[in-house]
Amino acid sequence: MTKKLTSRITALISAVLLLGMATAAQVVSQPKNVCNPSGKQVPNVKCSTISNLQQWPQAVVRADEEMCTVSFDFVYDSDVYYKPSQVGLLQPETGFYVTAQDMSWMGMGYEAQVPAGNYDIVGYFTNKTNNSKICYVILEQYEVAGDVTVTLNTENSTNLITTKFYGPDGELLKHGLGHMDNETYEFIHDEDGNIDLTQGQFLPYLKEVKNSIMPFTMMFFGDMTSEEARNTPFEIYVNDVSDRYVFLYNRVSYTEDFSKTYVNWASTADVKAGLLQNDPSAFVHQTYNYKYSPIGAEQIGIGAEDLIWMFDGNNVRYTGFDLSSDLAKPGEVFTKELWTDVPYNEPNLEGMNLLLQSSFQDYGEVQIFDFGDEIFVDYWPTGRAAGPVLRVKDGQKELVNLGHHEKNGSLGMRINYLYGEAQEDMIGFALLPEPEAITHPAEKATGILNDNCPINAVRVQPMSYLRIGVTGEYWATVLEIKDYYVGRYGESLTISNADKGVERALTIDGNEANFEGHEASYGDGVYEYTSVNTNINVDGLDGKNTTVVHFDNSQEDSNPPSIEMLLFKDNDGNVTDRFVEASDGTIEFYASDFLYHPSELPYQNYGSSMMGGTFECAPVDVQVEYAPFGTEEWSALTVEEVPELFNDHGWGYFYRGALADVTEGSLNGWFDLKFRLTDEAGNWQEQVLSPAFRIDQAMTSVTTVNSNSPAKNVRYYNVSGVASDTPFDGVNIVVTEHADGTKTATKVIK
Repeated sequence: MTKKLTSRITALISAVLLLGMATAAQVVSQPKNVCNPSGKQVPNVKCSTISNLQQWPQAVVRADEEMCTVSFDFVYDSDVYYKPSQVGLLQPETGFYVTAQDMSWMGMGYEAQVPAGNYDIVGYFTNKTNNSKICYVILEQYEVAGDVTVTLNTENSTNLITTKFYGPDGELLKHGLGHMDNETYEFIHDEDGNIDLTQGQFLPYLKEVKNSIMPFTMMFFGDMTSEEARNTPFEIYVNDVSDRYVFLYNRVSYTEDFSKTYVNWASTADVKAGLLQNDPSAFVHQTYNYKYSPIGAEQIGIGAEDLIWMFDGNNVRYTGFDLSSDLAKPGEVFTKELWTDVPYNEPNLEGMNLLLQSSFQDYGEVQIFDFGDEIFVDYWPTGRAAGPVLRVKDGQKELVNLGHHEKNGSLGMRINYLYGEAQEDMIGFALLPEPEAITHPAEKATGILNDNCPINAVRVQPMSYLRIGVTGEYWATVLEIKDYYVGRYGESLTISNADKGVERALTIDGNEANFEGHEASYGDGVYEYTSVNTNINVDGLDGKNTTVVHFDNSQEDSNPPSIEMLLFKDNDGNVTDRFVEASDGTIEFYASDFLYHPSELPYQNYGSSMMGGTFECAPVDVQVEYAPFGTEEWSALTVEEVPELFNDHGWGYFYRGALADVTEGSLNGWFDLKFRLTDEAGNWQEQVLSPAFRIDQAMTSVTTVNSNSPAKNVRYYNVSGVASDTPFDGVNIVVTEHADGTKTATKVIK
């Protein structure tokens, strides 16, 4: 880079969701109802099975099946290449997949245990002097009938594939150019490029299983030292293969200030094609505007995190960046342009679609590590905001509000883990269908991200963790209570989960309880949790989300109800919370009572035995009220359930109401919103968003009100709601508090 990036740079190395488990019984058939694995009967519960989801059956190995030991011998020039760190083995007929690891550093062999069968075996060798040069060796349909030693020889990998990618303007995307000064040993910048950081990923894609084997990911940043390297930075050597394979390359590139991101795709089924390059005429463009939070606006640091998922209905894979820098913020609002190729135009990628999620660094912290003889200073992003997901489907772009990941799946994307009849037999992955109500054409959702008061999709869930105590390891059950703030466009505001600007309190049976790290003691009792988030600014107003959840943990249904999504639309279907007239606006939201069932599966993540549990959706009583901003003068707002938009996969019951019912006036046009949700067991949640929506016409409805009582206090408000003891220039709303406690308001122009 032309500037030193003093932050962490972490590549999210490709997570290829191929399952390679050697456990349990046979190929699994029809899965059971994962919505209610316990079979517990709950009145008035809506819950569907997963039979409508596309599945990728995953083979497993019988406990009594004889296993074969596959060892490896590598033939390569040790002056040029490193030995592979791992080798992938796939049995296409069953989907069995495993990687053999180099365990020689532990005094163990380089081998894998597999059942007998025919395997595709893939390994790659990295170049010692140029890590952007990779040599692949692919063996197809290799028969494993017993213990065997497999030879991977680089001698036949003579087909060279290089890469070139172009931007939407047709210009070659390339890094800057520089050289090392042999006298000063300083790197000298010679020529600018149009990108500054790149991650490339090469995937040998096996068409019959619709997935890749042993992908390789490489990152480049800053200037390159030769014209050849900056023009074709990635070189892949591969042996001859059959037409069962397609070679896919995708790349994510950034400008130095993170204001532009380019996502490129290319593929070939011919290893002798020589060059992989994208079609610059097939770009889709999306612009994001992100407003920094009040805390973030006061701190240095910019950054980005872009996750790119590619799916074909059966399989999902992702790659991406996690970047941060201590560069100064560009202003109150950060604008980012995302340009992505459309892979469905690729003849070898028919049926492929994309999901892309961009995140924005809100604030970070400088951390100092003192190692005695060396002090290391790092910039660590502690506050992030993930934008709505951009879905490119059949060449069209949509924005999807995927809500918070705890109920909706992994990594912000709703990937569902499918289980077989015995439930412990995982059989694959599926992308859950998004409800129509959370998906919008991108041109209908163009507002500024984080310039709104978010909902709190608070989650209450018992969790069992593996702890280490004086007597050894033990399992401890706690009640985890987490705030998940979700903005109007589906932006996931983890900036508020970092405990900045949020005050939290918990009582159990009316007594103040210890609450650290989002964990509370688990037991019977009436719990009441309160969180107040003031790290919010909307249209220049200081905002606040106040959430209170109340639940009886001694009941069978101890889960409090929750709100999962909130948005407003105008009459043209645009997502916005600002309207000229009340009749222009509609409110829509999802709410439900999610009854949690822990899975108790043997596949444990991060020492937790209850992750991956399931939820049932039970009805709730919903009451919605509005009030002029900051007044607490509440009036009812009528909303009705829309049954056809019910969705039990993490969303629940859908409600809609008309803002035409808003008849009160407001000093600045802004209104607060209050939700009161109560389930059939008596658990409840109350949430106040301040401010929530604006109606310009309501601001003009303030008229002079006379009072015979003498004035006690006078305050002046401008149209943005800012208060003063003296009048503003222009329009003033004059609020007079009288001796008898009444208030009057009049509009004057100075």
